[in-house]
Amino acid sequence: MKLIKKIELVSPAGNWDSLIASINAGADAVYLGYNKYSARAYADNFDLKMLKKAVNTAHDYGVKVYIALNTLIKDSEIKDVLLFLNEYLSFCNDGIILQDLGLFYLIKSLFLKEIPDIRIHASTQLNIHNLKSVEFLKELDFKRVILAREMTLEEIKNITEKNLLEIEIFAHGACCYSYSGSCYFSSFTGVRSGNRGRCTQPCRMKYKVFNSKFKDLFSEELYILSKSDLFTLNLLPKIILSGVNALKIEGRMKTADYVGIITKIYRKYIDLCYKLFSTDYDFSKLQSNNAVFSGIASNIYDFKIDNKDLFKIMQVFSRNLYEGYFLDKYPSDIIFLKKSGSTGNFLGRITSVEKNANSMIIELKSNWEVNTNDILEIWTKKGNEQVKVNEVVFLGQKSGKFLYAIRLSKNIRCNLNDRVFKIFDVNLDEEAKSLYKNGIIKKKIINKISTNIEIDIKLNEFKKSVIKNIDISLKNIIKDKNNTIKDEAVKTVKTVKDVKAVNHENNFSIAVEIYSANHLKELVKYKPSYINYIVINDFNYIKDIDTKVSIKGSVKDILNLDISNFDNVFIKLPQIVYDEQLNNLKNIILKLLNIGFKGFSISNFGVLKVINEICLVYPHKIDKKINILVDWAFNLFNSFSVKFFLNLPNLNLNYINFSYFLISPELDLLEVKTIIDNNECVLNKNNLNKINDIKLGVYSYGYIPVMISRINNSFLKQLFQNKNNYSSTKKHSYNLIDNNSLENCYYLEDKKGYKFKIDFDWQGNLVFLNSKKICNLFDLEDFFNKNIVNFYLDSRTLNINEIINLITYYKKAAYLLQSSKRQEFALLLNNAINKNIFKEYTRGHFYRKVI
Repeated sequence: MKLIKKIELVSPAGNWDSLIASINAGADAVYLGYNKYSARAYADNFDLKMLKKAVNTAHDYGVKVYIALNTLIKDSEIKDVLLFLNEYLSFCNDGIILQDLGLFYLIKSLFLKEIPDIRIHASTQLNIHNLKSVEFLKELDFKRVILAREMTLEEIKNITEKNLLEIEIFAHGACCYSYSGSCYFSSFTGVRSGNRGRCTQPCRMKYKVFNSKFKDLFSEELYILSKSDLFTLNLLPKIILSGVNALKIEGRMKTADYVGIITKIYRKYIDLCYKLFSTDYDFSKLQSNNAVFSGIASNIYDFKIDNKDLFKIMQVFSRNLYEGYFLDKYPSDIIFLKKSGSTGNFLGRITSVEKNANSMIIELKSNWEVNTNDILEIWTKKGNEQVKVNEVVFLGQKSGKFLYAIRLSKNIRCNLNDRVFKIFDVNLDEEAKSLYKNGIIKKKIINKISTNIEIDIKLNEFKKSVIKNIDISLKNIIKDKNNTIKDEAVKTVKTVKDVKAVNHENNFSIAVEIYSANHLKELVKYKPSYINYIVINDFNYIKDIDTKVSIKGSVKDILNLDISNFDNVFIKLPQIVYDEQLNNLKNIILKLLNIGFKGFSISNFGVLKVINEICLVYPHKIDKKINILVDWAFNLFNSFSVKFFLNLPNLNLNYINFSYFLISPELDLLEVKTIIDNNECVLNKNNLNKINDIKLGVYSYGYIPVMISRINNSFLKQLFQNKNNYSSTKKHSYNLIDNNSLENCYYLEDKKGYKFKIDFDWQGNLVFLNSKKICNLFDLEDFFNKNIVNFYLDSRTLNINEIINLITYYKKAAYLLQSSKRQEFALLLNNAINKNIFKEYTRGHFYRKVI
């Protein structure tokens, strides 16, 4: 009988107790963080000494350790991270989970010779959700990809059946509302970046919903962004047979009790699957593409989940549970409006209440047992009350339910028929603590995992060699604490004083993102010399390139315009694009190239892979290089993230030219300046073009998207229309959201009164915009003095006249600064402040450092 490799169970270890609980409960691997750099900065995490102890302990019991460096790294932090890795890799090479592209570039540059088999895992923060992206990462020598949570089993299987890389997916736990790596909600509503592991979880807060007239649609605030918790026990046979290599449990911020119980239960049912497979499964079915989804239902194997285990999962910590996107691209149970925290287990409703001065007794018909010292939460009309159980009297059973008289620890306001939940179970607490309180209870593995990397040179020589390479590599681009440039780099990188003497007339540029292809026609009528780059973000229009006549006109008509005065016109290709759409995207790009478009804005590795394949297969269609604008969605956070793209070994640079990089909007002014200064003297891979030929730009104007989700327009309509199923408010009937209507706009309002507009991507998926637009016009002089001269203007909410006015103000302000006409510059700004397009703005993070 053909055997299938056993899937790896990966558990979280946010602290030492969780590590012990994971090992005892049966994890095959754990993932943990370094206390300085981790996507869960508020977990306890580990310092270097404790990491070494953790690795040795885990390896003694045959458990692998994956270090989670899945956070964005600033230039000022890079050397510290590399020195840490230099130590860490001397005792563990199980796997490094990465998000930062610059850090990946440096690891490959500095450590590859000494550790040719270095294992780098692509974090879910990289938002990998299509096959072409996986192929791209394989070419870069990633070993494993942790896929985006927003994928169906069929979409996952389309990747796993190619057997390119190890594939890991999340199987249980909390889910972000936004695609991971694409959420900026926390940083723009405060200073704590989710991409830096410091999310304040604004999606777990309550919000009001307003229409375009700012009318409150409901009488109460809702947890409109709070996703249910992922739960996949029922799907384990299908997931395993889909070819996934590893299942991950979320929870580095959770307690050791949670980690132990959840790991123990998933271990139990994974093992049960393989036991059933070994006797009942005809593995020849694996040859059928539909085998996983048609003939392999869980009940064939008598695969059933014990209700007691479901009770434990809900009890240890759980929001409302759902099965993710595995069976449905748009699941209906994805949001739980009523509560964002753990709900515990619903016991039943109060059938009797007896109060006196010193105590209170309720009677309850309960679904589950109740014991002394349990903690209950009673949902009353006045709110929720938590009370401890002081005494329990069992009254019997009726219709399969337990009848109890319960003496509570205090008197509360409650009434007949109020709902009662158990939020703490004393027996489960004892079981959970037994998994870590007494240390490791498993036997050591005889053939344990080696803690040393097999390399050809001695360990000390290896360390010295790598440290030397770090110093040499960073010498020209990493500044010291006094903000001066070291040694020979001072000859090529400008200081602030140098920048003030530079004439920016030829360097200053404006890139404008427009949301209607027809706006390009209007901009051509305007003075084209005022605009250097145009990005057309109207893919619903572009994708209909074969349509001869449409409401908006023909794409080919645009090419009849004189756009020779523009440096580049870019078509913005989708950030979220699955395989079923990616297959068609290749044809669209080919047709765009055929009619003359040579520029594309990208924010997805799979899309870049498609463009590269076109260059290799159809070179005759490329009469000049394809210009690429690298969008800010790639989170270009340090100087090396630019070098990552310029030195990609798997691209045909004879046909592809990176002409514009849009730096992360989460960096402050000095951090942006560092990236620009550090890259001024860098050459690309072929040393053909200086970096001065490439623009490094900043998002300088617009309502920046703070979240994008795989939740679409129709779901939101249904959710609101059925809201009475989730709360006590009266029924409403709304024709809620129509993304084809510009007039029909909707907003979320937080507790501080800030309103966030709801928009949509090309597929109708929800996009949430920041409450205020970013605007840097009034700080232009400060930007110029720091050598920041390329400005990206996002016109998402503007009409064509407002777009022209916006460009005019930026261009005129730049001209007056360059001409030293300071009085006229001041008058221009005084005039601009009264214009609607410049009212109620934020300066973004340029003067507010994220942490």
